[in-house]
Amino acid sequence: MLLPGEVWLAGVGVNSPAFGIVLALHVAAVLVGFGSVLVTGVQGARLARLPVGPLPAHLARFFATPRNWAARAVYLVPLLGAALVWLSDGRFAFDDPFVEMGGGLWVAAVLLSEALVLRGERRLARVLADEREPTPGPDVAREGRRMALGAAGVLVLVGAAAVVMGAHPG
Repeated sequence: MLLPGEVWLAGVGVNSPAFGIVLALHVAAVLVGFGSVLVTGVQGARLARLPVGPLPAHLARFFATPRNWAARAVYLVPLLGAALVWLSDGRFAFDDPFVEMGGGLWVAAVLLSEALVLRGERRLARVLADEREPTPGPDVAREGRRMALGAAGVLVLVGAAAVVMGAHPG
């Protein structure tokens, strides 16, 4: 006799409803988390190109919050990926090359986003909060360029991870 929770998991495997739901959550975590990092990088690029003068209201609002909570969804990606391996009923394993490559690319993307993009966002939030009339200066422009460069690197890494995970090489 199956218990209520076991009914939902009774059909494990890549064609099971549980696998499909967890896969959708895995992809959503990638899109929300890394998408948020990319948007922050785009805003950093916009900030870097501003002429000297008052900061536009939309950028002041964007950088007013020092924590990008949506970007933290990236930390769900490996947990949900591990759940997918478990739910695959042996079709996938943690030592499959595409799982290892995807994990490595995820680590690189998270390190890059934390070091350049999200760190820069926190710095800018502090700098801009200290000024009554925020004015982009050379330090703000430099930080914006760094964030944009980091976001571009994250985009390349996440794109490579998507290709690897979709193609299942090895």
